[in-house]
Amino acid sequence: MRDLFEKRQLYEDYTKLVRADVFDNWDSRQFLYGKINKENRSISPLDRTSLKQIINSENVFVLNFVADAFEDMKEYYAKSFNSATNFQVNKFAGQPVLTARRGYIKPIGLYRQKMQEAQRIFVEEYMFGLKIHTFEQVLERFNVFVADYSNKIPMLFSTFVSSSSCPIHCSGLVLEITNDSHQQGTAKRKMLLDENYEFYANMVEKFGFVTAKNAPWCLVANLQSPIMYEYAKFYDVKKQDDIIDEYYYECKDFDIDLIREFVYESFLKLTTQDYVETTHRICNNRTVTKNVLRKAVDIKGEIDNFDNNRWVEIYLRILMLQKGVTVNEQRLEALLSEFLTIYQQTDFEKMYKFVTEKIQKLPRSLDIQSRVLYSGDTNQAGATGAISGY
Repeated sequence: MRDLFEKRQLYEDYTKLVRADVFDNWDSRQFLYGKINKENRSISPLDRTSLKQIINSENVFVLNFVADAFEDMKEYYAKSFNSATNFQVNKFAGQPVLTARRGYIKPIGLYRQKMQEAQRIFVEEYMFGLKIHTFEQVLERFNVFVADYSNKIPMLFSTFVSSSSCPIHCSGLVLEITNDSHQQGTAKRKMLLDENYEFYANMVEKFGFVTAKNAPWCLVANLQSPIMYEYAKFYDVKKQDDIIDEYYYECKDFDIDLIREFVYESFLKLTTQDYVETTHRICNNRTVTKNVLRKAVDIKGEIDNFDNNRWVEIYLRILMLQKGVTVNEQRLEALLSEFLTIYQQTDFEKMYKFVTEKIQKLPRSLDIQSRVLYSGDTNQAGATGAISGY
C-alpha cells in the first residue's frame, strides 16, 4: 500500500512539470463530467443516433462530433510527423499514426452486468426454496431485498451512472490511444517525458480535447471548447449549451422499466431453478416424500397486468434509500403516499422534480449515499482506476 502511495506521489510530481493536469479522472468532483446535466440528473448518450465509429478502429465509438474532431486530429498528426521534412523525427510515444483503442461503453449494458450478481443474491438467498408461487410473493421478498441492499449497491440505473462503477467512457466523450491501465505509472511517466509531449498537448487542445491527468493517452472532449462546438454545429446543434440536451437522455426515465425487468428475470430464473417442489404426507404411519413439478406461472402476464402505481411506489422506495434518506417506516409510508398522489394528479416528470426537491430537505446519511456511489468495483475492460472506471 505504501509502495502504491509513493508511486502515485512520484507521478503527481511529474504532472506538475508538464501540461497533464487539465482533467483529473480520479477526482470525485470531475468523474461526473458528461454523466449529469444542469439539473444534476444522470444522463446517457442517445447511442442509436449519436454515435460514430472511429475509422480503422476495432469497434471504437464516440459521439459523432467527437469522432470527427479525432479524425481531423489524426490527419494533422500524420502530416506533422510524416512530411518530407519530419519523416525522420521520432513519433510521439512511438506511434506512427494515432489509433483509437478504447471509447464508448454502453452504460445500460454495464448496469445489467453489474446487476447480475444482485439478481443471483435475490434469487438464491431471498426466494429459493420458499415455495414462491405468485408475483405478489416475489414482490414481498423483493421489498425485503431492497431494504437490505438499496443502501449498499447502485440498484437504480440513474444511481449507477452517477456512481464510480460507471466509467467516464460511458459519456461518449472519451477515447484512448493506448490500452494501458490508468494505474500504470511507468506508462504515464514515459509519455509525459516524451520529447514530443508538448507538441501532443498543443495538438490535443487545438482540436478541442483535454488529456486526463492520470492517463495522458486518454482524450476527453471539452464541451466548453469553441473548437469542439464547431464540430457539433455540423449536426445542427444550435447553441453550445444545447449539446447535452441534443445528445443525451435522462437515465431516470428507464429506472422503472429496468427494475421491472430485474424482477421479471429473477422470477423467471426462480421457476427454472426451483421447479421441483417437495411434498410430505403420512401413509401407514410413515412419512412419504414426493417431488412434483411446480405449476406453470404466466410470469409475463402477471407483470404486464400489474398496477403501474405499485411500480412507481417500489421505485420511489428504492430512490429514497439510495439517496440515504433516514426516516422511520411510518414517515416513509406517508411520504410515499404524498408522492404517489402527485404522480396520479400530474405526471412522472413533475412528481420526480417534487421528490428530488423534497429529499434535499429530509434527514439523510451521507455515509449511506457515499457507500452506494463509491463502493462499486471499478475494474473494467482490463484496466483500473479509482474514479474513472479504468
